[in-house]
Amino acid sequence: MFDVEESPIPERKREQVPCMLYPPTVLNEYIKCVVIGDSGVGKTHLITAWACNTHYNLEQLVKTHVSTVWAHDHYRKDPEILEKSVVSIDGGYVALRLWDTFGYHDKDRGFAYKGADVILLCYSVAMPRSLNNLRKIWIPEIRRRAPTTPVVVVGCQTDLRYLYRDEHYQKIHKGLMYKVVQEKDIVTPEMGRSVAKEIGAPYYECSVYTKYGIEDVFLNVIRAAMVEKRKIRFWSSFLRRVQYPQIQAPMKLPPLLLPKIEIPEETLHVDLCELLHNQSEGDVVFLVRGQCFRAHKICLVVSAIVFENLFLGNDAIVTDNANKVLKRSLSSHGNSNVNVTSSNDTKCRRSSDTIGPDMINTRKDYSILVHSAFLTIEENKACDNPFKPGEVIYQTVVTLRNEITPRAFQYILEYLYTGSVREDFDAFEEVLVACGLLHLTDLALMISNLTGSEEYLNMELEKQFKEYRKCKLREIALKKERLTDVRFLVDDGAIRAHKPLLMARCEMMYAMFNDNFMESSADSIVLPGVSRDVFYAIREFLYTGECTSGATLNCLGIIEAANRFCLPRLVRLVEARVCEDLTEADKDGEDIIEDVIKLLEPAQLHNAELLSDWCVKYLCNHFLVIKQKYLKLFHKLSPENIKFIDRNKWPPEWYMKELTYFDHVQAQSLKSKKSKRNFQQKQQFSRVDQCTNAASCLCFCRRSKIVVEERDSESPFDSVEP
Repeated sequence: MFDVEESPIPERKREQVPCMLYPPTVLNEYIKCVVIGDSGVGKTHLITAWACNTHYNLEQLVKTHVSTVWAHDHYRKDPEILEKSVVSIDGGYVALRLWDTFGYHDKDRGFAYKGADVILLCYSVAMPRSLNNLRKIWIPEIRRRAPTTPVVVVGCQTDLRYLYRDEHYQKIHKGLMYKVVQEKDIVTPEMGRSVAKEIGAPYYECSVYTKYGIEDVFLNVIRAAMVEKRKIRFWSSFLRRVQYPQIQAPMKLPPLLLPKIEIPEETLHVDLCELLHNQSEGDVVFLVRGQCFRAHKICLVVSAIVFENLFLGNDAIVTDNANKVLKRSLSSHGNSNVNVTSSNDTKCRRSSDTIGPDMINTRKDYSILVHSAFLTIEENKACDNPFKPGEVIYQTVVTLRNEITPRAFQYILEYLYTGSVREDFDAFEEVLVACGLLHLTDLALMISNLTGSEEYLNMELEKQFKEYRKCKLREIALKKERLTDVRFLVDDGAIRAHKPLLMARCEMMYAMFNDNFMESSADSIVLPGVSRDVFYAIREFLYTGECTSGATLNCLGIIEAANRFCLPRLVRLVEARVCEDLTEADKDGEDIIEDVIKLLEPAQLHNAELLSDWCVKYLCNHFLVIKQKYLKLFHKLSPENIKFIDRNKWPPEWYMKELTYFDHVQAQSLKSKKSKRNFQQKQQFSRVDQCTNAASCLCFCRRSKIVVEERDSESPFDSVEP
């Protein structure tokens, strides 16, 4: 849902100094930083991300929380960590030593506060209770244990402000004890800054997942400690150069990630293979040594040149309409029918099962073809039309030479439908003879590769066969519309098509033509509510598995028709094409917001889920433009869409407030001719200036330290005067 691969804020690389190569006098200061906060807010992850440069993935961060403490002994036992603890800042070198603590409220942390130069007070932006505990638990503890130690407040896990809606985050297994983050749990930066302002502490935010703010937190922790030390050692030249903690730029949330439309795998060639085992609407019968094999002319024509010349050549007598319906009386033609067998019959028929001349009603207007493989081609009576009494359905019968065996021709038919060859076959010699008569050189080559243990070469031949068949489908079936056997009457015209291809590719068409429906024998089928352009797109998809180039012009009409014909892959193709065109237009600088608003609800109406998801997320990412130019059109959307866009708009309102605050502070900085890059939080950081009463004082002044030393060490800090 969100694109979080890149960190929204560029990271600053801190300069590391090899401690072993420098004498101790090179280090200007040693800083002890105590990290406190509730359990589970991310203290240990924050420390390891800085001290060890550890990178975390989302799966590691969403596991059920187990309380851990980063041991301070790492500085003694691990030279690499000791080396990384030295930081170059404001013209000097400082060694920052981090002390991790347990987040349990009943633990005694008095030993950790001893000698602390700065306290890092952590809470989670996804746990409102941890922010409330800053006031109830941690600030009173600081008043008792280290009243004069500077404090820095940091909001951890800022990535959860947008990840809690991310689909990938929601699907990750988080463990039984993991608390799911909800919208009501999100703490805004303004809420965290208000708590920090109460104690006069700088405020920062960070994320160990995106690496946002980690450098800002610890560099300014060092500055906060150095500013306090400067009050005592004011003569130090290095301390005089130390800046006040810098203001942090707000974390820019990544926009909603537009959905990537995944297209289901193409099944064109698999569906055409099914026609081999489904003899419905077979319009040609091959007579091989008395055994009959039924097939489909259009499938044979687009698979081999020999059949293209046979059925479409100048010498061919077959008309364009295969399975031609001739209206003749039953009395003028006998009741004899052609008895055929399915091509998936693996066993050859006995001589007693062969078809004799008396079983075929031969028409006299057919002649003998001159070809090395075929003897005759005739159009014979197949059956009576049960829906239209008086009609007779005819089909073509092709007689092959005796040199071609039934087993060999069955193997050839399997190749012509599937484009591949079977290995478990024991009559390759017969097939090679038939290939020579039918001029099937590619099949002969594939058999040669198979017998020569070089079957891996057949992969390229199969690929070429499928490309050739798709080209022929586009040329013969789509462009020339040859061998059509059905006509569809749409709103603005008529379109011819091929029943076998429609039945193989569309389940609804298969049911309509195969079961006891009137459409199974009708010459024309009425399709109300469908235009010619829409049905052309449907037909092109069914024949080639591809989406027409002009699909975006009438995308909703095609999607509606695709849903009617139960073609989910076509819906995905149209959605992908529309999203691709809109994306390209957006990259070219065109204003597509109005088109997206008008497309959203019709896409939802026609169940174009991915397209509507793309539209609504695009509108969320461009809400500022909508608010400026298209607010009236936006309010015409349904309340559900308005609510979703307002809830997920980018950037959110709290970010705009943070950005306004950041720009205001920087503008003040420019007016006062201070640093043009970062504004020093001197006014916010100095608790001496903001101290108004002893009850909430955490100032750095030496007077408060003296007063506390004169009192009992366990006395409450509320009674200390600044």
